[in-house]
Amino acid sequence: MQEFNSEYDVPELAGYSVDGKTFYVDRHMPRFMFYNGKKIDTYKYLLIHETTEFSLRTQLGFSYEHSHELATIAEWWQFIKDNGEIYKAYNDFCQKYVKLTEDESKRDIPPDLENPWTGRAYTLADLKIKYARSAIRAAYNLLV
Repeated sequence: MQEFNSEYDVPELAGYSVDGKTFYVDRHMPRFMFYNGKKIDTYKYLLIHETTEFSLRTQLGFSYEHSHELATIAEWWQFIKDNGEIYKAYNDFCQKYVKLTEDESKRDIPPDLENPWTGRAYTLADLKIKYARSAIRAAYNLLV
């Protein structure tokens, strides 16, 4: 991935273009988080996740599920190596913004953002399905 863009609404916080040349982070996600006086570049770890995921899918043919799982491990490993055992604080910080990306009213997504489930650019139908799943998940969590 060569280009970086944080000017759009990005489902699930971060992603990449269909051709893999652009890395996207949701426009609401802060570049830095501060923890115990330390400034942490959140984009660095999101980029590790997305580049790992993209490479595993396109270079090695991994499924989205497996490449996402391994990319999450790579992201965690590098974060802990750089910052110590404060990954939960980073994860909690990011999750606040993941929830913002689930707001159905946001429609300004990159035209070439890859839907990792289909391998093509997101469509309006993809977003409706994603938001419906989020609503069902939220309703289920209220019941249990």
